[in-house]
Amino acid sequence: LAGAGELELTGAKTTLKNTTTTGSTKVNVNGGDLEFETSTFTSTGTLAVASGNLTSANNGAASVGALDFTGGKIDAKVTAGSAALTGNATKTIGSAGELILSGTAASTFTGGALSNQGKLTHGSGATDIQTALTNTGTVTASAGTLKFSGGGSSAGTVSVGTGAKLQVGGTTNFTFDSATLAGAGELELPGAQTTLKNTPT
Repeated sequence: LAGAGELELTGAKTTLKNTTTTGSTKVNVNGGDLEFETSTFTSTGTLAVASGNLTSANNGAASVGALDFTGGKIDAKVTAGSAALTGNATKTIGSAGELILSGTAASTFTGGALSNQGKLTHGSGATDIQTALTNTGTVTASAGTLKFSGGGSSAGTVSVGTGAKLQVGGTTNFTFDSATLAGAGELELPGAQTTLKNTPT
């Protein structure tokens, strides 16, 4: 895929197999499934997901300059240099999904609720999740600062690596219920109320 234009995907299913870009093409997913197959789809442009599903087959994945996530479901491995979550729709990282935030730029998640059933990894910089988060999968802060400021709950695993920081802040309560806290990093609690229930480290 070449050029700096836009690729609009509204059909039932589109498969990108052994496909990369030579420009900064923006890929818009507005329905149906976008499947990454066999190799990693690499682009310096933006992957915009408004509805539909991102899936993978045969170890397929995506690595993009930016992710614009306003709705739909990620059930594939997606690495993004930066990410913006906006809009009122619920966003879901499915049980087969993995979202890796790899860039140093600050990312802010606002709008509709975020449900993580798979893996959400913060690699560097600062990410502020200002929307309600429900985590039944694994959230990892491997470096930098990850902040939960929109409230919510975790019944899954939250791991904070050495030198990384997890802040649970904001004016809305957050509950760890039957969750697991792991890692050698820091947990900072400047927010309204944080509840640790049946939660070991």
